Formats: sequence, C-alpha cells, structure tokens
Amino acid sequence: MIERQSRIVRDDKIRRTLTDANPWWRAAASGGDPTAWAADHRLLRDRAAHDLGFRSPVLSDVSTGAVADLLTVLTGPRRIGESVALLDTAAALCERADVDPRQVIHLPCDGMRERDLSRSLTLGRELTRSV
Repeated sequence: MIERQSRIVRDDKIRRTLTDANPWWRAAASGGDPTAWAADHRLLRDRAAHDLGFRSPVLSDVSTGAVADLLTVLTGPRRIGESVALLDTAAALCERADVDPRQVIHLPCDGMRERDLSRSLTLGRELTRSV
C-alpha cells in the first residue's frame, strides 16, 4: 500500500507568495508610488500590446465603493481574466487617497488546499496588521 504524503506549504513560501503578489506593499512601505508596479506587471504590460480598451466591470463596486472590511473572492475557469480584473481593481484601489495600499491583499490560490488557504489568510493579516 502506497501512502501519499500530504503536501503542506511552508509559512516562508506563503509569505514570499504574498510579498511577490502584492508589489504595492513595498511601494507603500518605502513611501514610493503605490501604482508604479502596474506599468511593469507582466499581465498588465502584456495586455497593453493588444488592448482594445475593454475593462471588466465585475469588481467596479469594490474599486469605487465605500471602503469596508471586505473579503472578495473571484473564481472562474482558467484564462478568462480573473487575475487581470483583480489587478485592475488593485491598481484602482492603490490610486485612492482613502485606501492604504497595504489594505489590498491579492492572493493567487491556484493549487492551494483548504489548510494552505486558511494559513495564507492568517499570514496575510499578520503582514498587514500595522495598517
């Protein structure tokens, strides 16, 4: 009988994922422009080469609405634009004077198990606790 070892994502890997997925945190911490990351982000930069100007309104209520203690989860089949919609929303939130960019947490969840997701949320709260 073969026993499968359950793979647990280590906390340092989760912290690295969170830090890499939220480049606006670094800018906010250093006093830089919290929107500068958008010009260099691979997904947004690559879209610019084929941009027809369409922006999904799927998260417009989040990006323009009142600030709330809100967890928004966007799911869907692969390659339909969830990541781009989330990054557009993050960029819009980073432009707002009433939002500290460290309040915006993007967490790519591909391949995560429930316990990894739960631990990621806990670590995300710890990393942004000072805000």
